[in-house]
Amino acid sequence: MTNNETLAMLERDVTQFNKFRHDNPAAVPDLSGVDLSGANLAQADLNRANLAGANLGNANLEKADLRGADLTSATLHRARLQGVDLQDAKVGGFESEGRICIHSSSFQGVRWDKAQLEEMLRIMNLNERWLIKYEIAPK
Repeated sequence: MTNNETLAMLERDVTQFNKFRHDNPAAVPDLSGVDLSGANLAQADLNRANLAGANLGNANLEKADLRGADLTSATLHRARLQGVDLQDAKVGGFESEGRICIHSSSFQGVRWDKAQLEEMLRIMNLNERWLIKYEIAPK
């Protein structure tokens, strides 16, 4: 799916977009570099979507399916991420081009894997004023 097709479908109706994804599992949304700031993408099926470099600032992504999505250098500043599934998503590059705003409620119910947590902590450790030491262990 091209940027324009995907964007038009998402802007019309997330439910219809999700139905299209269900009926066409091989179709992978390409939203790379697209401005989705402020968009309501709650519960959107963005599984495996290319969102590299996309602006998702102030977007509502609550309970969205972002498993396997490419969020490299995406801007997530003030995005609502409660309940998002980010398993196997690529989340690197925030330190160069993208931004993410970390707030305690932003990640309620978010499903991370160990590699993603390590990447986020690596990014936070780029700050010259502190060093975050950590151990990630399963419960």
